[in-house]
Amino acid sequence: MLTDGWREVTAGAFHPGADALGKLWQTADTRGQEPAAESLAALVRHLQSAPWMLHDDGSATLHAAYPLGLNALAKGWIVDRMVELAWSLPGIRAVMINAGGDLRTTGGRGLEVMVADPFTARDDDPPLVQVHLQNGALASSGSAYRGVQVGDRWHSHLIDPRSGLPVQNVSGVTVTAPDCATADALATALSVLGLQAGLTLTDGTPGCAALIITPDGQRHPSTLWPPDVPVR
Repeated sequence: MLTDGWREVTAGAFHPGADALGKLWQTADTRGQEPAAESLAALVRHLQSAPWMLHDDGSATLHAAYPLGLNALAKGWIVDRMVELAWSLPGIRAVMINAGGDLRTTGGRGLEVMVADPFTARDDDPPLVQVHLQNGALASSGSAYRGVQVGDRWHSHLIDPRSGLPVQNVSGVTVTAPDCATADALATALSVLGLQAGLTLTDGTPGCAALIITPDGQRHPSTLWPPDVPVR
């Protein structure tokens, strides 16, 4: 249900079939040659149809004949379930779960989160910004750590399901949201949608804020994104 909702609200920019496109680009990395345009176009046509049909009894009929992946929101969903479980235990006053940068906090005074610069893969480089997070979730997406090298060109690991091509117009995204599944999915969607459509979607998603970094290094905050806090 969550995946279908994001696929519909983004008009296909968020799609579980993006993993199939990713496999084509991973093969291109190995061969040193970009995927054939015909192969990409054929798979993109398949992605225009719903990958499954959900039934009222909770079952589903799978239509897709291509690989599917839920990793664009599954980690956030798991973080949410872990936080809820821990928070339900007696005597717990604060909970923070961090799963590789997708994190959520409940209770306590919150915490300061350092957001990595999307233009460097070095862990010891200065962070981009500092965000105070309390009773909410944060997720980031970017191309500094993951991607494919095809010949002399570096491509993002994030693929636009509508075109089959790696994203180019967004270098990094950080999202805050009430829950981690939303933050996780929105971070991926904004990377694909691009600047203006991404900011519009963020402002239309209750309780969410985003900072989008474009390839020229410019920072583009959504309406609810807080003012920059000096990094300590």
